[in-house]
Amino acid sequence: MTYDSDWRRAGHLMLEHGREYTSHFLAQAQAQLRELVDAYPVHEVTVEPTLYTVMTDNWIEMTLRYIVETQARRQVKGQLHHELLQHFESEENITVASATFEIVGFPPLKSDAQSPLVPEAER
Repeated sequence: MTYDSDWRRAGHLMLEHGREYTSHFLAQAQAQLRELVDAYPVHEVTVEPTLYTVMTDNWIEMTLRYIVETQARRQVKGQLHHELLQHFESEENITVASATFEIVGFPPLKSDAQSPLVPEAER
């Protein structure tokens, strides 16, 4: 998000959509995680959607971590991103940031050399 965006609202929307996509899967995922923790020396983590926020030089980077069935990962990610972009579009105070550069001035180029790419007959 851009720094002038309502990043709190954006984070709320991301978590809301993440919960919507994972609610049917959370109980099963929690049970499977308990089995893993009981059987192996792994740390227990949450299966609830989690939002991570990082301040960069250019924007606020927001990452949504969510649990989903392996076979559905790409489909869910695509649908979730599509819906979030549509939702962000409808929000006046949320702007998705990108690395965009605007060239405001460019010095004139001068060259006496002829281009080797242009055939001799066309020069």
